[in-house]
Amino acid sequence: MTADRVLVRRGFLRWAVPVLVLTLIWAAWNAWDLIEGRRLKEAVDTIRRSGAPTSVADLEPQVLIGQQRPDDAAPYYAAAAALAGAGASSADSAAAGRVVVAVAKGDVPRPEDLVRIPDLIDQRADALRLLDAATSRTFDGFPSGTSYGYRLAELMRLFLLSGARTIGVAATGDSARATASLVAEIRLVLGPNPPIRPWVGPLFVPTVSQVVSRLRWILQHGAPDTASLAALADAFATADDDRALERQFQRVRAFELESFAQRYRSVYAGAQMFGVAPVFTALRTTASRPIATQTLLRRLGEYDVLLAASRSPWPIRLDRIAALRALPPLGNIPPSETAAAAAQVTALVRAARVIVAIERFRQASRGALPPSIDAVVPAYLPAVPGDPYSGQPMRYRALSSGYVVYSVGSDRKDDGGDMKTDIGAQILASAGSSR
Repeated sequence: MTADRVLVRRGFLRWAVPVLVLTLIWAAWNAWDLIEGRRLKEAVDTIRRSGAPTSVADLEPQVLIGQQRPDDAAPYYAAAAALAGAGASSADSAAAGRVVVAVAKGDVPRPEDLVRIPDLIDQRADALRLLDAATSRTFDGFPSGTSYGYRLAELMRLFLLSGARTIGVAATGDSARATASLVAEIRLVLGPNPPIRPWVGPLFVPTVSQVVSRLRWILQHGAPDTASLAALADAFATADDDRALERQFQRVRAFELESFAQRYRSVYAGAQMFGVAPVFTALRTTASRPIATQTLLRRLGEYDVLLAASRSPWPIRLDRIAALRALPPLGNIPPSETAAAAAQVTALVRAARVIVAIERFRQASRGALPPSIDAVVPAYLPAVPGDPYSGQPMRYRALSSGYVVYSVGSDRKDDGGDMKTDIGAQILASAGSSR
C-alpha cells in the first residue's frame, strides 16, 4: 500500500466516523419526530371525533359571501355596528357613557345626561333599527375572511348605544320598548351564538353585569307586559349555558393547536406551506419540532384534566380547577381566573332568570311577591337555577322595599343579599307599577 493510499484512507476515516455519527443522530431525531408526529395526529383525531374544535376554522362559522341565508342576521349586525359610532355629537356620546356607568353602579344618572338620550337615539336611529332587525334573525357568523378585531370595537359601541337606549326609554316608563331593547342586548352579547364572542374571562363579567343592571333599571321604572317578560325569560334562559367554561377551554386549546400548526407547517398538524423560510430558520424550526410536539402533547393531557374538571358540578368545578395550580396560563389568563369569571357570569344570568320569573309571578298575582322561590316553579321556571358557588338553589328574599335574588358569591357565605359580597340584584318596588 503506497503512502498516498494510506493518507487517503486515514482522511476518509477521519471524516467518515463523524459523518456516520451525525447521520445516525439525524436518523434517530427524525424517527423521534415521526413518532411524536403520529402521537399528535392521534391526539388531534381524538379531539375531532369528540366534536371539539381543533383550529380557528372550527371556531369561526365558514359563511361565504353571497351564500348567507335570507334570514341571516350578519349583514344587519355588521351595518348596525358600522353606524353605531357615526352621526352623533360627542356630547351626546359622552352623556350616554355616563348614563350607562351610573346605572351599572346602581346610581341614578344625572338628569342633564338622561335628557340627551332621546337625541342620541334619533341621531343613530338607523343603527338601532338594524340591531332590532338582527335580533329576530339567526346569526351564523360573519362571512369568512372578515376580521373580528376591528368589528369587536364597533360591536361594543353598538352595545353601549343600545344600553343607553334601554335606560333612556325605561326612564320614560315605556317598559315594552325598553324590554325589547334589552333583549337585543342579550342576543348581542350572550347568544345564542352572539356576534360579540362569549370569551369568558374577567373582562367579560362587567358586560354581563351591565345587562343585569339594566334589567333592574327597567323594573324599577315600570311594569313590562306579559309578552315582554316572556321574551326576557326566553333570552336569559338561552344565555344560561352551563357548558360555557368547557367551551372556553376548548377554544383556547384550538388556538394553541392552530399556533403550533402555523409555526411548524407540519403535515400531521394540518397546516399548509406558505412561502419558503430562510434555510437556517427552517432547519432550526424543524430541529426543535419533536421537542415542541412533546411539549404540546403534555399540554393536551393537561387540557384533558382541565376539561374534565370543567364538566364537574358547581362548585366542585371551581375547586378542582383551582387545585390545578401546575397548569400554566391559557391565553395569558390562569384557568382559575377563567373559572371564577364563568361562575360570576353564571350567577348573574341565573339571578336574572329568577328575577324575571318573580316578575311574571307578580303580574299574575296582582303585585304579590312569591312566598318562596319554589313558588315560581314550574309555571315560570322549569326548576330553580343552581348557585354556582354553593350548588344549592339561587337565593331569594323579600324586603320591605322589594326583593333580592342572589348567589352567595366567591366567599360562599350567605350574607343575606348584600351586593358587596353576594352576586345578584336587588329590585325595588315600582312606584308607578300597575301590577
